[in-house]
Amino acid sequence: MHFQTLLHLAALTATTTTSALKLSPRACGETAAKVCFGRDGGEDQKLNADDIEYATTFLRIMGENEGMAAMYHMPTPDFGCAEWLIEIPNGGDLLVLAKHYNGRVNSTIHFNDIANAIDGGGPDGTADMKKNSLADCGTSGGMIGVKTDAANPVYNTPEYKAAKVKPEGILIKLVKKP
Repeated sequence: MHFQTLLHLAALTATTTTSALKLSPRACGETAAKVCFGRDGGEDQKLNADDIEYATTFLRIMGENEGMAAMYHMPTPDFGCAEWLIEIPNGGDLLVLAKHYNGRVNSTIHFNDIANAIDGGGPDGTADMKKNSLADCGTSGGMIGVKTDAANPVYNTPEYKAAKVKPEGILIKLVKKP
């Protein structure tokens, strides 16, 4: 190769690298903060309270499985800000959607933590737990980041650690079927 060709390639590489560094990662615009639709943004979904209770009961039953089968795994990396359906058989008009609020995190979260994000711990939840969950939104629907306790034994099994996943980064949305 000629010296001038090498200089041209080096300059092109430097320009490309510099341009790539100026690009910012795609942000989906959503965070872990609770948003109640119709109150904090979005449209009131007018959900059926029985459908919400049924969904959380189903999620807790899924959480009774052993090992990783008791977990919801969010596909990563997520460059397209996709929303994924958590299928609730016979769930009525309710859709439970999961979305990364940080697409770089390889997220796997226990189904009980998802249920708690929705109903604040069910009948055993404290007033504070309910206020900091989608239960505070009533039947309007909304979205919230799932809070987990990284010290929880379910997140510290050899199987969980070997999967190289984290108990964070998932946002749950409750919306009405179109």
